[in-house]
Amino acid sequence: MTSEERQERLFDPPLWIQRRAAVSGLLKEHALHPTAILDLGCGEGALLEILLNDTSFVRLAGLDIARDEVVLAASRCQPSRRDFDYLRGMPMTVSLYCGDLLSLDDRLAGYDAIVLAEVIEHLDPEPFARLPEVVFGSYQPGVVIVTTPNAEFNVHFEQLRYGTSESSFRHPDHRFEMTRKEFRHWCDTVAERFGYAVSHCAGVGFLPPPPRDRRPVSAENENDDGNVGPCTQIALFTLPPRPSPSSNPTSTTTATLAPLQRPHDLIAEITFPFYDSRTSTDAEILAALRAAAARVVEWEVSWRVHASWTSERKRMREPEYRRRMASMWPAARGAQGAESDALRRVEIGRIWNEDWVLRQKAGSLDRVREALASEVGSELFASHKELPDVVDVLFELPFPEPQEEEPPYYRQPESVKSDDEEDEREFAGAPTSNVDV
Repeated sequence: MTSEERQERLFDPPLWIQRRAAVSGLLKEHALHPTAILDLGCGEGALLEILLNDTSFVRLAGLDIARDEVVLAASRCQPSRRDFDYLRGMPMTVSLYCGDLLSLDDRLAGYDAIVLAEVIEHLDPEPFARLPEVVFGSYQPGVVIVTTPNAEFNVHFEQLRYGTSESSFRHPDHRFEMTRKEFRHWCDTVAERFGYAVSHCAGVGFLPPPPRDRRPVSAENENDDGNVGPCTQIALFTLPPRPSPSSNPTSTTTATLAPLQRPHDLIAEITFPFYDSRTSTDAEILAALRAAAARVVEWEVSWRVHASWTSERKRMREPEYRRRMASMWPAARGAQGAESDALRRVEIGRIWNEDWVLRQKAGSLDRVREALASEVGSELFASHKELPDVVDVLFELPFPEPQEEEPPYYRQPESVKSDDEEDEREFAGAPTSNVDV
C-alpha cells in the first residue's frame, strides 16, 4: 500500500481539509461576526483562499516568514473569472506580508480576528513566551483561534514512539507538542492574563482508542478509557466588552503600536472587483434583466418538453431533447397564440430573487421598475397594468446553444501542497521532507 493510500484511510476527509473547515466555520458563525481576518503564519494562503468564498469577509491579511510561500499565496488569492462575472456587493482586499510574526506592525492592528493555525508548535521557547503579548496584548483582536497538534494522539502512530524515551514529533520543525492538559493550561493562563474568555472546541481528526498495549502509562491517562482526543486541538478566544485600560489599573493589555511601525515587507495587496449600484445605468440594468429573462424562458420551454414526455424522460438523449426543444421554440420566439404569450411572460420578482447580477446592478426592485419604464425598457418588455411586476418579453430569443461548462461557484484549492498537511505525511509513515503533501 502506498503512503498516499494509507493517508486516505486514516482520515476522511483528510485532516487538513477538516482543520480549515473548522477554522472557517468558527469565523463565519461567531457571534461577533468578524469581517477582517489576519492569518499569522499563513504559509501558501490555503486558509485565506477558502475565506475568499464568503463575501461577508471584507478584509483579509496573511503574514509568513517564508517569502516564497507568501508569493505563492498571492498567486492563489487572485480574483478568479467568477469574481468578475459575479461581482461582490462590498469591497474586498487581501494584503500579504513577509516578516517575523513577533515584530509589531501597525498595518496588522485593527483586525477583528487573528488565526494561528498550526503555528505555535514551530516556535522556540523564547518566541513562544513572547507571542501572547504580541497577539493578545498589542493587536487585541476580538477573536483569536489557535490550532495545534495534540501530543496524546501520537500514540496512534507507532513510528513516533509516543510515551517512550525515543519519542519524536510529527514534523522535524516542531519544537514541542502539547497534551490536552498542557494546551488547556496555556490557554487558560493567556486568557486570564489578557482578559479573554476561552472555549476549547471539539477539535478535528478522531480515531477509535488505540489498543491497550499501545497506550502509554502516565498520571494523565493510566485510568482512562483510552480516548486520546482529537488529532488537532482548537481553542477559541473571545474578548468580551470591558472598560478601557485607563479605568483598570491592573490591566496588562495597555501595549500600543508606535505610529508607522512597519517592519514587514508588503508582498501583495489584492483588490477584488465589486459593484457600486450607485453607478448603474438603465442600459446596464436592462441588459442584466434581458439575460435573466431569456434564461427563464429557456427553462420554461425545457420544463414543458420534459413534462410532455415524462414516461420517456430517462431514455431521452440529447439530440432528441434538442429536437423537441426546437419544435416548441417558435412559440417562445413570439409566434401568435396563447402558448406563446404564456412562455414569454416572466415575473420580475422571480428574476429578482434568483439573479444575483441583477440585484447587484440595480440595488433595489424599485430601480428595476424605473429602468423598465424608460424608453429602452418599453422596447424590450411590455408591462401589464393588471399584473404588477409581470412583463412580456418583446425581444427575439435565439435558440439556446450548448454552453461550455460553468466554472464552480466556489474557488477550488489548487493542487499545491500546504504546510498543515505535513503531519499527515508523517502519520502515513512516509519519509519526512520539506515538500508539503
